[in-house]
Amino acid sequence: MLRSGLVKVAAAVAVVVTTVVVSAGFAAAEPGFSPIQAMPLPAGSQPGNQISYLATSCPSTTNCTAVGARYSGAGGPVAVSESSGTWGTAAAIAMPAGAVGTQPRLTAVSCPSVGNCVAVGYYKTSGTSTKPLLVSEASGTWGAAASPTPPAGANTGATQLAALAGVWCASVGNCVVVGSYTGPGTSEFLMTEVERSGTWSVMAKLRVGADTGGTNLVSAMGLACTSTGNCTAVAWNGASYAWTKTDGSWGTPRLISPNWRFFVSDVACPSPAICIAVGGVGDLAAATTETSGKWGALHVLPQPSGSPATDASSLYAIACQPTVCMAVGIAAELAAYDEYFPEYSVAATWSNRTWSRMVLEQGVPAGSAASNYSSLDGVACPSGASCLAIGGGGVSSAPPSNGPPANYPYSTVLTPG
Repeated sequence: MLRSGLVKVAAAVAVVVTTVVVSAGFAAAEPGFSPIQAMPLPAGSQPGNQISYLATSCPSTTNCTAVGARYSGAGGPVAVSESSGTWGTAAAIAMPAGAVGTQPRLTAVSCPSVGNCVAVGYYKTSGTSTKPLLVSEASGTWGAAASPTPPAGANTGATQLAALAGVWCASVGNCVVVGSYTGPGTSEFLMTEVERSGTWSVMAKLRVGADTGGTNLVSAMGLACTSTGNCTAVAWNGASYAWTKTDGSWGTPRLISPNWRFFVSDVACPSPAICIAVGGVGDLAAATTETSGKWGALHVLPQPSGSPATDASSLYAIACQPTVCMAVGIAAELAAYDEYFPEYSVAATWSNRTWSRMVLEQGVPAGSAASNYSSLDGVACPSGASCLAIGGGGVSSAPPSNGPPANYPYSTVLTPG
């Protein structure tokens, strides 16, 4: 729901490019969905407060944590944990002094063990500045959020624009985060920070290659690591780029695909030699695989079969085990494109180096309207046989509902085919 603008923007782009886009074969078996489960709202919240969980991490097959935000009402970031299939009480995260409005949110989380997590995002102050946000959970209790200091040269005061967007933890007290910041002027750069044995390093600037131009690098970002010294980060800058960290050192960015219409949303690495980036190209879900340092052809995933019919899609998140990955996102009906259109949650499986066809989630949470929208925004795969996806279904103020907007967060267990 919250990222549906990607599909809307992509649908409006009708530029023909010379890059070859290969339609993916779908030899991999399609994923299965469990019945959806409503996720809890923070105390005092209503569906109209637009609570959305945007990311999840599962340290075991029976324990997961999700983070997100309230977009109206009291506002602010939220977190909730699941144990043996039952979601607990949603917690509101204590914010740094000066945080205001409904903008504070957590957009990524990593939990190396049950009850121990690190989540990242951003918040706004009373002025126009946006600051990075980092908060840790220890032994089941969330601490107060902090705001790491961006690298030297970052804009400050009213012109500050900085956010954290990716996190990965090898173990408790050993994590990597990535984000972005502006400075000087309106140029945007990527930044990273490493936690070793519970102590965070100073935030460092990632290299900017000549082909990236140094601007607009943060329309989307994902992070995947196989250790704290070996990671891949992705971001968009009018085209999609990847940064690789090898033995503790980040390299210069590399173009993921020469097709500038490919908008990368996330990345996962099932092995040290293989990473998969997902997103959308034009108005279609797409993915590409990096093998031994080289990104391959861009693959368009087949639209879901059956009813309801869809003609546009985008993938928002991906999670992997060594032999299987699960990607989630949305599919939409754009045939009669107007300001509004129905959106549906989808998932697809990657295995044996091939993709399945995307499959539609047929259920929606009680109170929401399938004719309006639903989406899956985050996914975690604690084993090769089970993944947990989170998202939301809702009612918009658009036809046919014409009612007050509301969002009903939910989770579903996905079974790779």
